[in-house]
Amino acid sequence: MIEFNGYITGDAEKRFVKKSCAFGRNILIVSMSMFWPAIIFFTITMQSWFWSAGYGLLFLIVCFTTSSPLVTKNVLQCKPKRIYTEDEYIISITDKDTNYRLISDVKQVLVYDDFYELVFPFGKISDSYICQKSLLTKGTLNAFEALFANKLVKGK
Repeated sequence: MIEFNGYITGDAEKRFVKKSCAFGRNILIVSMSMFWPAIIFFTITMQSWFWSAGYGLLFLIVCFTTSSPLVTKNVLQCKPKRIYTEDEYIISITDKDTNYRLISDVKQVLVYDDFYELVFPFGKISDSYICQKSLLTKGTLNAFEALFANKLVKGK
């Protein structure tokens, strides 16, 4: 069993906030983009560019507000406080929920100086798998790296 216990801090926390905000922003951009054809059709039908301009402005506001201090504060409430392995699962516990993923589903493990970031394929994406090295309470870093030996990649 490998366990990281405690709230992430420093560079790991910054990476978590950046990744969570980008994830939320991307979901909003994709979902709002799906309505563009309908807005354009409505604009042409009504012969008023007001609707397109208004939707474009709303689109920009959403993009810029996803990294506001209020959003960052809410994101920090979801940072992982315990990540551990159990059988074939890796489990991440936050104050708001618990995520279970198969260890075999890990696509990559990005290795940074102070932490590891587990990357999952599309459909199983989660931003709550950032393991700060100093929070390791059970197991060793060598055992963690051996678990993901062929998936380790140096982080940017």
